[in-house]
Amino acid sequence: MLKLSDKIKIIKEELKCKNYNELAYKIGVNETRIKTLASKKGSPSLAEEEIRILVEKFNFNIYWLVLGKGNTYQENDNINISEFNHEDIIKEITQLLEYAPNQYLNIIKEKLINFKKLIEDN
Repeated sequence: MLKLSDKIKIIKEELKCKNYNELAYKIGVNETRIKTLASKKGSPSLAEEEIRILVEKFNFNIYWLVLGKGNTYQENDNINISEFNHEDIIKEITQLLEYAPNQYLNIIKEKLINFKKLIEDN
């Protein structure tokens, strides 16, 4: 699994930021916060609002951000639900809930609501 410091470096590169100050500006935090997240010291984690911005504004994949799994970016929203094995989906959601700190629960709940709507529409 990727460490948060590695993810921050990838995010910086993907957003074509020259330095951490530029990345901090794009995400809406101060440079010290980004440097703390990029540091290999301690065990910092992304705040809920930081994840929300990365997911909603820049289309990063929440599973990649939180668990280090899947693609860096979210897949196309036009999903054919019949292509998915429901047991695998439940397994992924359960794993995300088990490993995600409480600060991510609101984002996960939103994803579950969207998933439920997808199922109902198909």
